[in-house]
Amino acid sequence: MSISRRALARSLVAGALGTTVLAGCRIGPLGRDDPTTPAAGELSETMPDEPLRIGAILTTAGPVGQAHPQVIAAINQAMREINYDGGVFGREVELLEPRIVESADDDLGAIAEELAADRASALVLSVDDAQLVTHLQAIADTGMALVSPTSTSTRVRSGAAGSGLLTRLAPTQEAIARHLVEESVGLHPQKGGAPGTIAFLGTDDEASENLRDQLTTQGRPHGAKLVLEETYPFGKLGDAKARAKRIAKAKPAMLVLTGGEETGTLLGALHHELADDDGRPRFDIAVRLPGLGARDHAGEHLPKETLKGAQAIQAGGAVSETFRLMMLNADSDLVELGPPAMGAATQAYDAVALLCLAAQQALSLEGTTIAGAIPDLLDGETECADVGECVDQLRSSLQYDETASIAYALATGDLALGKEGDPVSGALRTFTFAEDGAISAPTPATFDLSG
Repeated sequence: MSISRRALARSLVAGALGTTVLAGCRIGPLGRDDPTTPAAGELSETMPDEPLRIGAILTTAGPVGQAHPQVIAAINQAMREINYDGGVFGREVELLEPRIVESADDDLGAIAEELAADRASALVLSVDDAQLVTHLQAIADTGMALVSPTSTSTRVRSGAAGSGLLTRLAPTQEAIARHLVEESVGLHPQKGGAPGTIAFLGTDDEASENLRDQLTTQGRPHGAKLVLEETYPFGKLGDAKARAKRIAKAKPAMLVLTGGEETGTLLGALHHELADDDGRPRFDIAVRLPGLGARDHAGEHLPKETLKGAQAIQAGGAVSETFRLMMLNADSDLVELGPPAMGAATQAYDAVALLCLAAQQALSLEGTTIAGAIPDLLDGETECADVGECVDQLRSSLQYDETASIAYALATGDLALGKEGDPVSGALRTFTFAEDGAISAPTPATFDLSG
């Protein structure tokens, strides 16, 4: 985890003074130097003569919208940190007013064109993958560098020539599916389904359906297969008892659920369906809850041990206490979400950080140049512990007419990007549950597509 105590101290000071990051807003006296004045010895003529401007297209709807509070808080916090340390090119970075998408019919290409017209060089995208599949080419045609903290569907890359401008920081559904398949074939319960048998019940959004398809694709070489697959509209589970009966009849070794708060209702119904006359399960099913399933169920009054053996999975590595406190200072309401509250927060923070560092490294406002500079920021020679430290190293190198080779230690944790700009290996967080449904602190895990 890359966030330093220095960053936390800055965050607490900014929070105490009521500092808010808005479009073009200046941190003012909190910065160490006047951000409009290059440091002594800097070659100011090499700097772009305008500030870096970053746009954001975010959604509050559907599964991705559930992470909106974390995403917007992390974006603002990253802006606060970067501008506190003097910004990029010796100027404060400007965050243009985020555009909020609430309908699947919204034209993301047109929104991106508006942001490009406002001279944005880069764009953070946290929207439904179905919209990205439809509009990515039009978004890329604007020439902005694109980073998504939440996109996971493998189909986003299909047929979009402009997808080369897009970097994604969450593991794809291919990675999650492979992780689940490899676990499923190793399950040998004393009671229950055959190893590698998987039941899938998920929402009918692009990412969830892509996970279903990837479970089939990744499962085939391992002898794993779907013995049940059902989808439903987000938030509308339907008849939980009937679904539980079908799951029990399929008798899978593993059940994968991609829903949100409604999963507690389904698992309560499944607990009753599997119980024998003494209340014990007739056979065991390993329940896995990727994405939105990482939530606390303690207040739902589910039957005891409903979530026994269940495991939730979230993208990203261990979240340090420093980062957690920094984010709670940015948005105290996140404390209500419990341990999973940092879901998508680390990736959103890193999205802004990488765009700023790439622009500083390349000394460019050209989106294609910024996008091309991002991969090198993760595997350079000198590791830097936070964004401010990284910017310091990049600025210092200019004084000696050198190019710094930095390795930004992502808030997201270990992550390696492939040629297409998607993660090929990295960290995951897994959660278990107490008898009453209370979620545990996360345990580290990994994914790896490199082999």
